[in-house]
Amino acid sequence: MSDSNHNGTALVTGASAGIGAVYADRLARRGHDLVLVARDGRRLEQLAARLRGEYGVKAEVLEADLTQKPDLLRVEQRLRDDDAITTLVNNAGVGGTGPLASSDPDRLETLVQLNVLAVTRLAAAIVPRLVVRKSGTIINIASVLALAPEIGGTAYSGSKAYVLAFTQALYTEMGPHGVRVQAVLPGATRTEIWQRAGRDIATIPAAMLMEADEMVDAALAGLDQGELVTIPSLPDPADWDVLTAARLQLGPNLSRNHAADRYKPDGAILKSATPLYLEDLATGQRLESGSLTLDELQIKAFARKFDPQSFHLDDTAARATLFGGLAASGWHTAALTMKLMVDSGLPIAGGIVGAGGEISWPRPARPGDTLTVSSEVLEATPSKSRPDRGIATIRSTTTNQNGDAVQVLTMKLVVPRRPLPA
Repeated sequence: MSDSNHNGTALVTGASAGIGAVYADRLARRGHDLVLVARDGRRLEQLAARLRGEYGVKAEVLEADLTQKPDLLRVEQRLRDDDAITTLVNNAGVGGTGPLASSDPDRLETLVQLNVLAVTRLAAAIVPRLVVRKSGTIINIASVLALAPEIGGTAYSGSKAYVLAFTQALYTEMGPHGVRVQAVLPGATRTEIWQRAGRDIATIPAAMLMEADEMVDAALAGLDQGELVTIPSLPDPADWDVLTAARLQLGPNLSRNHAADRYKPDGAILKSATPLYLEDLATGQRLESGSLTLDELQIKAFARKFDPQSFHLDDTAARATLFGGLAASGWHTAALTMKLMVDSGLPIAGGIVGAGGEISWPRPARPGDTLTVSSEVLEATPSKSRPDRGIATIRSTTTNQNGDAVQVLTMKLVVPRRPLPA
């Protein structure tokens, strides 16, 4: 065994069994020396001996209970002082405590100390060194319950939601410094955590239960692919992109200088949302929608699912096409136009029901574009055979923030007539 390892040393918490032990094995297989951290020193020694024998790496045991301040401080100090440690796997955690109303407060405190406090302090201990060296890796083990708190223990899912948000924020902070950051969100995984939480693992459907080896292998593959968030069982990463895009879409409206109209006394029914009947439409009448901003994640997420062409998925490839850069699919623009019209721009009573039309895209919508829809009534004619409705011809023009048209839609709509008073 050499005195130094160019792959660096990985410190793995909760390494005595389950996910942590598999991480230790896989990282040793990749040539990393190891510092193994857990409460069970005997099991750690057995694991360390096996890893030394099988992979020829250094494997040191650091027995510690991370819910105990003196032990936590020892591990923190090691992360601060040992320049050889380039990877931290924040795996140690404790399972759910059941409904909050019947939870033991001391067990809740232990859960928060291990799942939240230890994760945060250990990451904070290693980050300054990694920033200076401009490299390194931090892997935080969260859970799919961070995204589905309705089906998990109240405190446990909350703690894992913290780990996810913490990792996402840390990723933004570390990106300029060359430090890799990953949150791993396992689903149900066959480990001892179930027994420790008092749950019979046999009650979990086999189709939902993943082996720890497969879970860790998938997580490390996600790390190699540069993923910030890895959900090992998720078949289509575009689903995560859609969720991220929807979250980012909230951004411009999360902090404003006034409350939304619906929270004001006179805002229960918005003027823009008043249903329009045929009698309300007149030739030349214009209706304006609200606005929304398009970003790169949204464009790529839509394209992966519905229009997987290179100029919607890859900025570099798109530059060589007639688009000259990443562009939204026309059908994505059409879908956003429909959303804007439905939300506020064309509140037809009974909904927007088409009876034919034409669509064109004079120029593509691009990342950063803020879209609005202006609709003009060209004609509104009562039906001769159906006295309860009519046909309205409407031209809706979707424009970007510069006033450039990115879509023109001329459509015939079936519009109900206003019901007669009873």
